[in-house]
Amino acid sequence: MRLLFLNSVFPGRFRSLAQAFGTQRENTVLFLAESGQKTTIPGVRRLRLAPPSSCDSDDPAEREIVTRLRRGARAGNALLALRKEGFLPDILCASASMGGSFYVRDIFPKAFYVGQADWFYTQGESHCFFTRGKPRPAADFALARVANLWEYNALGECDLAVTSSLWQRAQYPDFLASRLHVVHSGINTRFFSPSENQEERSGELVSFFGPPHESARGFQQFIACLPRLLEQRPNCLVLLSWLENSQVGARPECADDKTARKSEEEAARSVDSLNLPEDQRVRVHVLGPRPLKEYRELLRASTVHVYLAAPHALTTGLL
Repeated sequence: MRLLFLNSVFPGRFRSLAQAFGTQRENTVLFLAESGQKTTIPGVRRLRLAPPSSCDSDDPAEREIVTRLRRGARAGNALLALRKEGFLPDILCASASMGGSFYVRDIFPKAFYVGQADWFYTQGESHCFFTRGKPRPAADFALARVANLWEYNALGECDLAVTSSLWQRAQYPDFLASRLHVVHSGINTRFFSPSENQEERSGELVSFFGPPHESARGFQQFIACLPRLLEQRPNCLVLLSWLENSQVGARPECADDKTARKSEEEAARSVDSLNLPEDQRVRVHVLGPRPLKEYRELLRASTVHVYLAAPHALTTGLL
């Protein structure tokens, strides 16, 4: 069987599926992605897509729609090249939101097309759970409308539409929600298992996932809880860290070292703003972005790991 995965990041949400199909020798598995982890999956051939060129416009909605169209065109050209080489997938799995799947049905009309529904922006506050009460920008609806166009296109054409949670499905209009099957994100508990010597430690380790610039990850809410946590758990250490942008599908312009340092500095300033007593402040450490292997070791060593994600599903780097 021939399978093709199309996503902005490798391997992201499709890791487990790609691994499962890649272990079967009779399968030919290709994976197209712009960015992602520097890893390989046995039996899976990774193909890199060049990121789309930026759009020079003062209108953020125009920049977004042009960028996604360009991403769709680049992915489309890559798919056409595969077809020219004779590769015709039996199953094609693609993310609906980023634009790369725009021409999938035109190029591979006979493939069984599985569309991954990411998020449908509504006119309410569902997409900014942790920032409720703050007014939305006046033209926010324009960007939301642009983002939804790609969901309409993919979910209207795919043979099977899936999403990761009941909450996500509830955001879609009824005619799309009725087509969506909820397949909850899973965690590989063998890979993310607690360390064997954890019980030998005398102290407690509380880790938190969430870059400060992503409001949906609840960073400020966790920071606000720190004084009480440190007071009630006098033997705990707190580590703040998150996955490197390149591993969670960030856009290239958001994945450089300068942006990483900026987010780390922002996190440190947020902690300093609490004016914690010295004996408490020394127990809080900002590690910043880390590659998956290091982040895994942090999780394995944690007594408690705090992960706030509303309303979106788990970050793709953990799947």
